Amino acid sequence: MKTELVQRFVWGVPVYRQRFSLVASRPATERLIAWIIISKFGDHLPFYRQAGIFERQGLHLDRGTLGNWTGRACFHLMPVMPALC
Repeated sequence: MKTELVQRFVWGVPVYRQRFSLVASRPATERLIAWIIISKFGDHLPFYRQAGIFERQGLHLDRGTLGNWTGRACFHLMPVMPALC
């Protein structure tokens, strides 16, 4: 897992937070991974269709990459599962 420190300014005050990437070679944000998971399990959109959507937008993402990101995110969400059920 790759981590980096990101500085933002909120009302003129610097705010630091640690940004992480599940895959070091491709910096996926939390928002992108959440969109992939919601599309897969909520909207029943398979990875090959999601890859086609990204391809039309000019971003080449392999189905294996999407599956890897989903698997890693679900692994990190396992401690939260008992509270949801």
